[in-house]
Amino acid sequence: RILKDFIHGFNFIRMRPDNSVIKGGLPSGVTARALVEEGKAYAIYVKGGTQTDPGLDIPAGRYRAEWLNTHTGAIDKTQDIDHRGGSIILSSPPYSEDIALRILAKT
Repeated sequence: RILKDFIHGFNFIRMRPDNSVIKGGLPSGVTARALVEEGKAYAIYVKGGTQTDPGLDIPAGRYRAEWLNTHTGAIDKTQDIDHRGGSIILSSPPYSEDIALRILAKT
C-alpha cells in the first residue's frame, strides 16, 4: 500500500520507465528502477542493500528530493536541490531491504 500511494503521488500518466537517469552509485546486488517525467518528476525504487548513493542525470532546475521508508510510509530524508544539470549524487538514509526516492521540480 505504501508504494501504491507513493506512485499515485505523481502524475503517473505522464511518466515513463527510464532507468537511463540512474548513472551508478549502487552497491553490488542493489537494483534501481525509475519512472520519469523529464525535468518535472522522478520516482526511483531501490531494492537491496542498506544505504546507497545513486548518481542521477537530471536537467538543470530546482527540485525537492524525498526518501520514503517503504515499511513505515515516513519520509526519512528530504533535500532541496538547486541543480545546474548533468549528474548529481543523492545519498540515501540508512534503510532495510528497499527505499523509494521522489524528486519533484519546485515551481
